[in-house]
Amino acid sequence: VDSLRVTFSASDQLILGGYSGDRLVGSYVDPFFGRAQASFVSQMVQQQVNTNFGSNPMVDSVRLYLGYNGSYADTSKPMSVEVFELGAELDRDTSFFSDFDPVLGQKLGEKTSFVPRPNSLVTIEGVETNPTLSIPLETGYFQQKFADVGDGSFPAFSSDAAFIEYFNGIVVKPASVDGSILYFNLSAVNSRLVVYYHNDNNDS
Repeated sequence: VDSLRVTFSASDQLILGGYSGDRLVGSYVDPFFGRAQASFVSQMVQQQVNTNFGSNPMVDSVRLYLGYNGSYADTSKPMSVEVFELGAELDRDTSFFSDFDPVLGQKLGEKTSFVPRPNSLVTIEGVETNPTLSIPLETGYFQQKFADVGDGSFPAFSSDAAFIEYFNGIVVKPASVDGSILYFNLSAVNSRLVVYYHNDNNDS
């Protein structure tokens, strides 16, 4: 098989009932069929528009949280994943196929040699929540591209459309060869990118 359609255009997808939140990441080697690999690309929107980071904001840490929704193959094997900035805007009117090769921008972070726990509850910000993978991201990138310009009137933060044009999205891909394929529900409340910061008025 040369290539399979993995995503319909937005208009066609609405006819079929809308998008499922599940996306796959991982890689494993099957003794009969060889290597299988999965990655995903995703656009993001803000929790609120016209974000204001306050006076002299300093980014403390950044986390990409991905809510698990299952897995297959051997989850006892350590695996690694990488996160990149999506280097080109996705066209909503395009159908995408399995041979789609996204343009990679700057590497934003990685999680190396972790053992997946798709069925174990985790604690995030002091609250026990559904199984979630937490990936640390580079603070410097988000300091420059978000905190330093987010003064409440930055044009790129004024709407979802402007934000997507400014920040095309992310690419999450495996960096290991043999392990498991993980399902993540990007529509889950525990799937999000969080920038933790402080400013002159609030050090918490």
